[in-house]
Amino acid sequence: MHMLDDGAPNRGLTWSQPADFVWLQSFEASATGDSILQVSLMFQAGAIPADTKIRLCVWEDPNNDLLPQDAHLVAQVSGVVPSVPVTTWVNYDFEVPARVQGAFFLGAQLETSGAWPVLALLDTDAPHIGRAWFAAATATHFDPECLGDYGPATIETLGADYRGVFLLRGLSYGVSQTHQRPLFRVPLVAETSSMRRSLLGHNADAAHHCGRSRGVSRIYTPSGDDQGACPGGDLKLGPTEGVRGSPPTGGQGGVDRRT
Repeated sequence: MHMLDDGAPNRGLTWSQPADFVWLQSFEASATGDSILQVSLMFQAGAIPADTKIRLCVWEDPNNDLLPQDAHLVAQVSGVVPSVPVTTWVNYDFEVPARVQGAFFLGAQLETSGAWPVLALLDTDAPHIGRAWFAAATATHFDPECLGDYGPATIETLGADYRGVFLLRGLSYGVSQTHQRPLFRVPLVAETSSMRRSLLGHNADAAHHCGRSRGVSRIYTPSGDDQGACPGGDLKLGPTEGVRGSPPTGGQGGVDRRT
């Protein structure tokens, strides 16, 4: 299990204008590489309307610097946010495992109305810096193959109150799934035909429509995006409700944990 959190969220991040909102986290694969089977997110009870479409992505970091500006899309799946009566984990499965080596990113994207109280839950006690990233794009316009074009930034760039990691984990080969069922398990809604694309093939396709600002970070502040075509909006922090249910795995958080 790839995890950085301790299973207990204490803040929530949201975006106050209609937009495609993206949150992602960096991890490191084992020495021989890993095959990602599943991405797990913790959602706050009632914060996001049921049946909201969501996309889960796996990106590789080609130079292993834990910076997503040059990240290459490996796989994506589309699902929905279920009705969440209590704050809990939700699993999204990849029918075809996503192979990663070295540093990589797991992330989620959805279209927000700008009125939802919490999108991404944070563990602000986690002793990690520069691992949790976010970006925003004009609604319905986010292209996961061009992540760097949206100027992803770490949450720490927003100020002292923004720190820690997202409640976002990945399950890979070699991890027993016994006793790891959350309250909800979301079936696959759609899967791209290019779930397992070679890095060379991805680069050839991406060259046709990416690179508008690849490798350049936008400047975000708590009052919105200062640059680019992304709609301005407030990034807000709020308290979270108590968490119920079991996380996808037991044990201590705070490390990129593979068991």
